Amino acid sequence: MEDVRLSSSSSKRIWVKYGDGQPVSLMFDRGIVDDLKKAIKKELSPRLDNVAVNEITLRRHGEGEDLRADLTVDENFVNNYDTPLQIIVNAPERKHELVLELASVMSGTFSDENQRANAFRCWLELFFDNEIEICPEEANVICHSSRTGKQRTDGSIYPKIGRDRVLLVNLEVKPEPGTNGDCYIQNSAYYKEFVIKSHKEKSEFYYKTCLPAFLINLDGPNLSISGAVCVPFIVCDHLTDIFPLDIVTYDHTKADDIARVLLALKNSMDILREHYTSVCEKAFYKSWIVEIQAKNMQKKGLVKYTQKYSKEAHNICFELGFAPKLWAINNLQQGWHIIFMEYLEEYQPLHTFRSEIFSQTENIVKNAVKSFHDSGYVHGDLCDENIMIKCEKGKIDIKFVDFDWAGREGEAKYPESLNPTINWHPDVGWHKLIKREHDHHLVDNIYLNTKSDKSSKKRRRLSEWMN
Repeated sequence: MEDVRLSSSSSKRIWVKYGDGQPVSLMFDRGIVDDLKKAIKKELSPRLDNVAVNEITLRRHGEGEDLRADLTVDENFVNNYDTPLQIIVNAPERKHELVLELASVMSGTFSDENQRANAFRCWLELFFDNEIEICPEEANVICHSSRTGKQRTDGSIYPKIGRDRVLLVNLEVKPEPGTNGDCYIQNSAYYKEFVIKSHKEKSEFYYKTCLPAFLINLDGPNLSISGAVCVPFIVCDHLTDIFPLDIVTYDHTKADDIARVLLALKNSMDILREHYTSVCEKAFYKSWIVEIQAKNMQKKGLVKYTQKYSKEAHNICFELGFAPKLWAINNLQQGWHIIFMEYLEEYQPLHTFRSEIFSQTENIVKNAVKSFHDSGYVHGDLCDENIMIKCEKGKIDIKFVDFDWAGREGEAKYPESLNPTINWHPDVGWHKLIKREHDHHLVDNIYLNTKSDKSSKKRRRLSEWMN
């Protein structure tokens, strides 16, 4: 197998698919997430479109490379933690205390798997200051079998990024060691199901990334973290030692090790989310940022090429305060137009914001859509990447972009190209009229999977969840 070297000889390797579809070993000198970022930028990311789903299998023990040995981190690594997690040198005292609390509870016995899993999910959310939400068991139906019925994980961090959902972390819990199968193997199998689900839903992450994810295994009181990628065969390996939480109850020095590893996991999850977000953003910007120079003016502008654009709808939306300023539309040959407009330098797409800001935008966005509709216009493509947000000192400002399909209500129609992965209104179709309810449907779907009470969730001690 030939190596494709992208860095120095001291670098480490990770499997990707390249060229003729065969796995090769790429050379990197950073952690797993940075490795995958670089692979994507160099268009070396694995693509699974020519691999039959039933051929996606778990690697057997001893096959191929050792992921644990090959995916190491940089000089910030300490205490011989041979994993791609970014280890924190010192954990805050509060986190140390929370680990002791976890150890105390997890050292006990539980009547069933669900009870232990519920307690552990609640503790993780508390440890991460409610900055993440782990979907409970009932929300995690990953597959359905006529033989075994619905298969559910014990929890997952499975956010919607752009148009698709993607797995960041999956959780597998066993009530006691040795009961109901092997925790690590079952978690690896669930990761495979997420890969298959991503394929069936035609997720853009399936076609553009190795679908990297972290796996948390809690086998009774024994905690460990694994990593998984699909290249296109699935590679899952342990990234940490197994931490026996029952020992922590009388050896408190181990609590700091566990706290640092979990904080490292949180940092790595944030990096992984940013990685998937960057992949998502690349698909949507078919335009260029340029320096515009004119008489008495020099500023950044946005230039895009399109075959259809509604100057009237854009200008109406600008007058309402909900669109960037449109500077000019020039006609080109073969029915094409070049569009010059203000560049929204301080704005970001709606889907890039975390839940605490995201949840505050709903009423603002819906009121802006109503104002636009009341002016007699419809948009047609109000997906979250076409809604730009600026949050400054607690004040939220929004702008709508991409008025390619927009126009007067009763006149504007959809084109022949409609993305099949978007959940359009049932009445949407080629050359059909764009209606208000279609815009409402798209906007409603953006907020459909968010919980209204998430931002107000109160912090509770783990013992309270057990009562």
